[in-house]
Amino acid sequence: MTGQSHDPISHITGEMMPKSTFINLPPAKRQAILDAAIAEFSAHPYAAASISRIVTAAGIAKGSLYQYFANKQDFFLYLVEYAVQTQLQLLQSLTPPAPTTDFFGLLRWQMSASLRVGLAAPQLARLLQRAFAGDVPFQAEVNRVVGTAGSLHLKQLVDDGIRNGDLRADLDVPLTVFVLQRVLGELGAHITRHLDLSLDAVAADLTLLDRPEVEAIYDHLLALLRSGLAR
Repeated sequence: MTGQSHDPISHITGEMMPKSTFINLPPAKRQAILDAAIAEFSAHPYAAASISRIVTAAGIAKGSLYQYFANKQDFFLYLVEYAVQTQLQLLQSLTPPAPTTDFFGLLRWQMSASLRVGLAAPQLARLLQRAFAGDVPFQAEVNRVVGTAGSLHLKQLVDDGIRNGDLRADLDVPLTVFVLQRVLGELGAHITRHLDLSLDAVAADLTLLDRPEVEAIYDHLLALLRSGLAR
């Protein structure tokens, strides 16, 4: 999402906050550091990503970065949460097909819209793909950061669905959110296996998922969810 002029701090939920020295930087300088870091971590596995290249691209001293973040891991986790929050904001900025869409219609729309979000911010999509590629030595922390942001979004959808009468009133909301998050979180991997594609190939070119077979998978998944969750 490089080149954006928005203020990144306002998008962060509080899971991974930087030091106050970073928060107090002018927005343009903060964004320059984020842009450089996103470019680096999206282009290289975590271990190979270079703080030296980041600070050179951002035009700051290497020591300055450690005045903003405790270490490389802390910086990366902040970027992961920033990526998730920015993608959610992009998703929320899109307009559903109709304001009266029920829970299942909205969920189905978001499955397809997620591709548009990925195409709008490809570096963020690649960064998140690398965050789950298996070479990050603190995978549990990555999962927690992503899971917290995603569960808040899904809980709102489920709560609205129950309140609007789309979902069963007796649903266990935390369990429902957990199941939805696990299913949707593994959906990308299932689709790439089904299409005989690699995650790296999809991260490099999200248009590979823009095909009828993927839409059919979304429809089948929605039918399964509707059978278990609908009122």
